[in-house]
Amino acid sequence: KRPFATRTLARWHALRAPILRRLVDSEGTPRFWQPGGGYDRNIFTGNELWEKIRYIHRNPVKRGLVDSAADWKWSSTGHYRNTDYTGPEIRHPHTLRLVAPGGGFAPIDLDNL
Repeated sequence: KRPFATRTLARWHALRAPILRRLVDSEGTPRFWQPGGGYDRNIFTGNELWEKIRYIHRNPVKRGLVDSAADWKWSSTGHYRNTDYTGPEIRHPHTLRLVAPGGGFAPIDLDNL
């Protein structure tokens, strides 16, 4: 993350990009990323994968931005429900390889979860 942020901020400084004023923290330091370490994690099972997908789909509903996840313009909900989906193309194989507990990879068939 850090090299990308450094390159991007340097380019924006060179261009005197107006966005830089909005990225300054309370001490005057430009911040490209939000503070904190984030929430990176491995997903080990198909059930856990679907739990994360559902969580992401519910975010705009929980924030009160839409009544239904399918109403969110950028949601992939329609893709996963096999309904009329007009969002960006989603390319993924029907079988994903997830990290298995203890290492290695475990195939997860998305069509049979």
